[in-house]
Amino acid sequence: MVAYIRKLAVEDKKWISPESFWEGVALCQTVPGATAMQTAAYVGLRVRGVAGAAASFIGFGLPAFGLMIVLSMVYQQTRNLAAILSLFNGLRVIIVALVANAVFSFGKSNLKDWKGFLIAALVGIAFAIGVNSILVILLAALLGILIYHRKTFLVQPANPTGRG
Repeated sequence: MVAYIRKLAVEDKKWISPESFWEGVALCQTVPGATAMQTAAYVGLRVRGVAGAAASFIGFGLPAFGLMIVLSMVYQQTRNLAAILSLFNGLRVIIVALVANAVFSFGKSNLKDWKGFLIAALVGIAFAIGVNSILVILLAALLGILIYHRKTFLVQPANPTGRG
């Protein structure tokens, strides 16, 4: 979902800059919870302040919450039907495709040099062999510090008005 939020907020509507978006995503990933929900709220915050953040958060989460309630009730009544089991097997394939698309889009936007690809590849290998997630995150952060320690990053100041 983060890739789709980026496409809407950065490319289509041009509400915020790519740099600001990725800084927001990084911030959202540091706190517990659904990164996509937090990213939607971050975009709302940057565009319309606290009210925008609240509207984005509710607007992004409430439809999914309602749909999950309805689907859970339907599933509870039909979970042993062959058609429902087949439906869920088909949905698994769609989910894999959506995740693959998001990974590709996220990687295309963020992996700009061989160093980024190296870190991403090492993280992927670590996850594939079952290394603890927290350890992988810490090691990736350490690698980032070691590899990028001399790179200068441009940081945009926050917009004090809370608007785009």
